[in-house]
Amino acid sequence: MQNLTPFIGRQKELKWLNHHLEKALNYSGGFVLIKGEIGVGKTSLLHQFVESIEERNLHILNGRVLKDEVRPFSPFIQMIEHYLCDLEHNRSWFVKFLAPEIAPYFLHIIPELRNHYPLDIPDLVHPVDNLSFLYSFQRFFEDLSRSKPLIVILDDIQCMSSESVQLLKYLVKRVSDQPVLFIASIRLHEANPVLEESIDEFNTERLVFNINLANLSRNETESLINQKLEISVPNHFIHWLFSITKGNPLFIEEILKTLIRQNIIYQDVAMNEWLVQDDYEDFRISETVESVINYRLGNLAADELKLLRGAAVIGERFSPEILRRLFDSIPQDQFLRSNNILIASGMIIESDDMQQFAHPLIRTLLYQKMKKNRRRELHRKLAGILENINGSDEEIIFHMTKDLLASEETEELACHLFKTSMDLMHSSYNYPTAWEYLNTAKRIAEKIPLEDKQRLRIKAEFNHLSWMMGKDVLSFKKAERFIAELVDNDLYKEASVTCRMLFHATMTTEDMERAEEFFEKGISLLKIHDSFYWTFVVEH
Repeated sequence: MQNLTPFIGRQKELKWLNHHLEKALNYSGGFVLIKGEIGVGKTSLLHQFVESIEERNLHILNGRVLKDEVRPFSPFIQMIEHYLCDLEHNRSWFVKFLAPEIAPYFLHIIPELRNHYPLDIPDLVHPVDNLSFLYSFQRFFEDLSRSKPLIVILDDIQCMSSESVQLLKYLVKRVSDQPVLFIASIRLHEANPVLEESIDEFNTERLVFNINLANLSRNETESLINQKLEISVPNHFIHWLFSITKGNPLFIEEILKTLIRQNIIYQDVAMNEWLVQDDYEDFRISETVESVINYRLGNLAADELKLLRGAAVIGERFSPEILRRLFDSIPQDQFLRSNNILIASGMIIESDDMQQFAHPLIRTLLYQKMKKNRRRELHRKLAGILENINGSDEEIIFHMTKDLLASEETEELACHLFKTSMDLMHSSYNYPTAWEYLNTAKRIAEKIPLEDKQRLRIKAEFNHLSWMMGKDVLSFKKAERFIAELVDNDLYKEASVTCRMLFHATMTTEDMERAEEFFEKGISLLKIHDSFYWTFVVEH
């Protein structure tokens, strides 16, 4: 039996993709969105299309969205990091396509680039607004496309963070006269309100061409089964398999694996054909992926399921060493045996020194079905493990705050959340995650006794970040009262930042006199050697 799923059908979809590629080659760039349920073959279609155009003179960048990624613009960074760092380019190439004026932004978010970039570039100076990063990505893609047309592939965008959605939206709206084609795949029935709103906007403005990928037909299902097994199988079995899978390639693949493992279908080498047990129809499975995966999980022993659930808490991609520490009470030989069984059964796959779930839904299903108390217990143990091995603060705080109990909402946690949020804002510019942590810190600060200064500092940073991200902030009256409270507690910089927010708000209403009042008040609260002083002056 072939290990890989054969590519069947999809000629109409490939024709559409090639049509939009030809348009891009004629400087009429665009965005194609491939939609379909889980397992329908969106990724296979992307791979087939890329294979068909690899010999052409094109730049092809590939990125995949991973759930719970902590880096901002993660899929775009992933594809650019591979293109710039993993592929061999001469030094002049870097300067040509990564101009010195945008290089600082990429060197900041992809530190490895400093090992390749031939010029000495200074570090970024905080604060840096998101727009500068968006423009840097746009400029990089445009510079690439000037040498030869650019194809950007984004797989599984249903998990895309709000920041990456903002970047996608920014780029798609600026490629209509460029030799650039964006192609993305999205899984249906996955909630992502920010992405859904952007796609609706793309549809309204006719900026996207939608490909709705359907399941395979009865004949295509038969071709898939015959190619997968390499020799024919009985007709009645094909009819049954099509009826319970509705032609979903993932369902077909998973059920075939399970039936072969259980010897419900088996190969007669002498006759060179596959035989099917008479009771194969007793194998009952629903039409959902959850049922397929639940059936496969049911074939695992308790030890393997225990490891798999622990891995689900760590994330879609995980270190086997971290998993080993999570279950330190399990003997080493037993752990290795169970881990090898999970690899052999196709539940997890190895990638360099890491492991990951063979399919994201396996992890999602295990995580969602786990009892909340057990899940919380594993998250907290993971936080302790990461602290002991000097893991990143954002990973530690992620596991410290999952399924948070009221009894865990302490002053220490609020301060830890605040510190991590500041680091995320100032070092990686990961504003969405910083906002989430600040929001939790503010909620805790409002519920428990906390020193006034710390409580106000948390609230001030939360208000400022909310304003920077375009979220709802305090009304003018509440903001002015808050400024007075900050000043009373000697938090002059925080008060000045709030004045800056009001300065911009009154500018948008063209109330110049009041805007000037907020500017003067904000400046009066700062010392001339404060870097924010000059930021405020330049904006004025």
